[in-house]
Amino acid sequence: MWEWLKKLWEDPTQNYVAAYLAGREGDDDGQPKEIEEGKDYFTITLECMRLVNVREGLTKFYGVLSGTVGCDLETRQETITVIVSPEALKGVEKPKLAKVIVQSVPICERVPYSGGPIDLRLALLSLESTNLLTGVVDVLTSFASAAGVAYVEQAKKFVGPIEKGLSLLRSQGGCEIGLFKGISVPRTGYYCVARAPQSRLDLENCRLSKNWELIDQRGRATGDVPYFVLRIEAFGKKKNFARIPSIRDAYARLEKATVEGKEKEANEAFEFFRRTVIWSPDLHQADGEEMIDTARKRLAASFPPKRTSVATEARTPAKLPALDELVAWT
Repeated sequence: MWEWLKKLWEDPTQNYVAAYLAGREGDDDGQPKEIEEGKDYFTITLECMRLVNVREGLTKFYGVLSGTVGCDLETRQETITVIVSPEALKGVEKPKLAKVIVQSVPICERVPYSGGPIDLRLALLSLESTNLLTGVVDVLTSFASAAGVAYVEQAKKFVGPIEKGLSLLRSQGGCEIGLFKGISVPRTGYYCVARAPQSRLDLENCRLSKNWELIDQRGRATGDVPYFVLRIEAFGKKKNFARIPSIRDAYARLEKATVEGKEKEANEAFEFFRRTVIWSPDLHQADGEEMIDTARKRLAASFPPKRTSVATEARTPAKLPALDELVAWT
């Protein structure tokens, strides 16, 4: 699927460079930190871009950022497939492109980092703006969004259909900026992809201005260089865990059986919930165990031991807490 991008990336005449920047003026995020295996969740956002040269023959430019992000993409262990057309790139005339476009676009949200490189295969495609194309891209974008920017679990199911859509788009247009690389030691910060000779840009000594302009190692703005900038962040918890579809549905089944006072069914539902959490590709093991332990305790409290006296009181099952109250994750 992405062999064409790999060849483009490895072609020395294309002059692609990619690396972490030294930072952005005015940011108070502190020092960059390495993303910890088995503990952190990473988020990648497209923050800004500048386009200088757009494919000849286009009257209006329609930009589509597409690709895949994840760990170990060869085996599709943790993969998010992306199709995004930022509003600022829909039907733009060429003279209006030579400026910095700032628009935060989520590419993936809080994906569990399981070690190894974070693989990035991203391409900014230049397409001719037509009503038909607009409809196709909007549908594909919605489809990719439904597959789950936030959930690996859902994204896996839609990889095939989305990649067919990407192939269609690829056949219609060229690539303005491409990236085919694994970040071997992922850390937080701004990651830039540019089309310029290595001698022109030493990205690790470049930074972003407050206005999102790329400032080169000599302190000069790079108005002649096309680029886009990704922001990589790390979080210790996955705040949207309660909306992971399989876990949400399993917990709803447990809650229903508990509220109805069906102890046997509740115990069976808990076992299903436990297995679902353990095998979720969207959670680290320690976080899953915390969820399971809290649910187990609440289930036990809902069905206290039966009294052995003659005057046995009827047991009223306690209602389980809402799923997002199992742990205080932010």
